[in-house]
Amino acid sequence: MCSLAYAVVEVENKESWNFFLELLIEDLGGEGICSRCTFMSDQQKGLLPALQSLLPDVDQCYYVRHIYSNFRKKFAGLNLRQLLWKVATSTTPEAWESVMRQIKEINVDAFKYLIQIPPRHWSRSRFTGRPVCDTLVNNISEGFNSVILDARGKPIISMLEEIRMYLMNRWASNRDKISRFEGIICPKIQKKTAEGVRQDKILDA
Repeated sequence: MCSLAYAVVEVENKESWNFFLELLIEDLGGEGICSRCTFMSDQQKGLLPALQSLLPDVDQCYYVRHIYSNFRKKFAGLNLRQLLWKVATSTTPEAWESVMRQIKEINVDAFKYLIQIPPRHWSRSRFTGRPVCDTLVNNISEGFNSVILDARGKPIISMLEEIRMYLMNRWASNRDKISRFEGIICPKIQKKTAEGVRQDKILDA
């Protein structure tokens, strides 16, 4: 996680998101560079039209956890929850259609609810290969939000200073760790890879 920018605004609406995105796009090098990025978010009504206006061709994904959070208010049940995540993680259009038919058989209204959300925004079956990313959750941003929870209740100057100090300490700590690390890939990924290799050897045995 590397936080590039954050802003304090009165309310989350199209105008404030326009303000934030215009500055972000400029800082990152312009529309050409940002159009090659992938923006992940919830279905925040102010953000969606702002992105469509400023970066109409950008890859945009929705957090499945947020989709499910709204979905379960109307359509509860373990079976539907499992099918929703199954349709989100489907890797081909055919698999997506198969699971959607299962949802339709269980609850037609649940099917109609999900079919209104374009699958290119939340199902791996429709993701492009350009971002080289298939994540469906927002654990990174949720982790950041949980860290700054106390700071958000403070006066604005104290809040911004606390966030700044947290980020500086985090970056300094990570830079120190990686300077002492010997390897060609990041430590956590290397550990997961090694664990996967060990499991393969156990299965082969």
